[in-house]
Amino acid sequence: MAIAQSESTEAALWTALRALEENAALDDRLAQRMRQTGDESLAERYETAARSRRQHADVLRSMIAERTV
Repeated sequence: MAIAQSESTEAALWTALRALEENAALDDRLAQRMRQTGDESLAERYETAARSRRQHADVLRSMIAERTV
């Protein structure tokens, strides 16, 4: 049972990591689009969101790496 729970937890961590990375990429695209339309304020908000998501993704990546050692 512990092995199944561990595998389930790892799968959830990978899913969360992928979601964060995909959302960060979307934020980057939106920031670029806002910058092209001249909305610098909104572009900066999207860039800030992308950085935050990448930082959270890094934490998850570290957690996954620790679990696989």
